[in-house]
Amino acid sequence: MSISRRTLTATAVVVVAAVAGAAAMMAGAQTTTPAGSESQVIRQVAVGTQPGPVTYSYGAGWVVNQGDPSVTRIDAVAGATVTTLIGAGPISITAGYNSIWVLTGQGKSKSTVYRLNPAKGVVQKTFALALPINFALTADIAPSSGYIWVGSDGQPKLVRIDPIQEPGGGQEGAGPRRVTTGNSKLWTTV
Repeated sequence: MSISRRTLTATAVVVVAAVAGAAAMMAGAQTTTPAGSESQVIRQVAVGTQPGPVTYSYGAGWVVNQGDPSVTRIDAVAGATVTTLIGAGPISITAGYNSIWVLTGQGKSKSTVYRLNPAKGVVQKTFALALPINFALTADIAPSSGYIWVGSDGQPKLVRIDPIQEPGGGQEGAGPRRVTTGNSKLWTTV
């Protein structure tokens, strides 16, 4: 699939606008937008090929680049970027337990979760999952209750990773598609 340069630039602009807004919220700033006003682009930042899911945490925006399997860290203040190559097929990204977590998977191969150092953007550890996640399927990763949780519509159970203990990979529940956290709970669709 070919994506035009205009599409990539537009995606990168959206990411930076989201990062700037999140940075203001994290710093405790209160912002209001008058009715009818438009958002402004603060900065354009180049990221990898085919930008996908994003998250904001630890003073930076994080973009999964699905076309050149990598993750780009965007410093919220300076706009400086660090790109880290990871395994094939990055699908989802989240932050928690002093790390950035990236879920990868492609076809019938087993999936991997990468744990990145949030200050430097380098891989700290990898967790091989005992299940394949097809890049084309819906899959998510989220932190909750001391664990990292992985859900995919191609699998009958959630995968639980203990960020402290090794190895990860316990399974619970039935038929998850999407996972997220909120109100101190793990939420999933079945």
